[in-house]
Amino acid sequence: MVGKIDPRKEYFITPMLLFSVGEVVSSSPAAKAGMQRGDKIIAFNGQKIQYYHEFDFEKRKLKGKKVAMVLDRAGKRIETNVQMDTTGVLGFQANTKVDFQTSKNYPSITNALNEGTNNAFSSVFYNIQGMGKVVKREVSVDAVAGPLGMWKIFPPDWSKFWLITATLSMWLAFINILPIPALDGGHATFLLME
Repeated sequence: MVGKIDPRKEYFITPMLLFSVGEVVSSSPAAKAGMQRGDKIIAFNGQKIQYYHEFDFEKRKLKGKKVAMVLDRAGKRIETNVQMDTTGVLGFQANTKVDFQTSKNYPSITNALNEGTNNAFSSVFYNIQGMGKVVKREVSVDAVAGPLGMWKIFPPDWSKFWLITATLSMWLAFINILPIPALDGGHATFLLME
């Protein structure tokens, strides 16, 4: 399912981030291309760039290649080329900001418990729906992953990490209560029958 949302797969859902060049590492491809703090990348390999994910997606496809790039430096258009290394890292820190206003809303304990309960059981319902679509062949079997495939979707962001962990825990709990002989649900079924 992740592949339907983000073709990179190592990420899940991320906000749209505007960005500019921060610190540039000396002797890096960015430094050799003449990039400076405050520059904005407005085109990369002929593709218009506005958000960081657009730039990141493009550069991942161009490892080891020489790429044409257009910078905006205080309103002045600068065309240059950058020689990508084999890892796809240019060597600058991106200063990012979200392209929308954010605010924090801290719920009460009661609301948090209600919201958490709803989210937990909704995740089970959505997983059941997803498996139904796989059985009906509305979704490719490639959407189902084993332990290694699940590990690959875990992002470096801790909040998303625990969200995915909680979702997997709820799904395992649901599977475990099914009346299958080897599982707890099967044992409970046999005990009730006895």
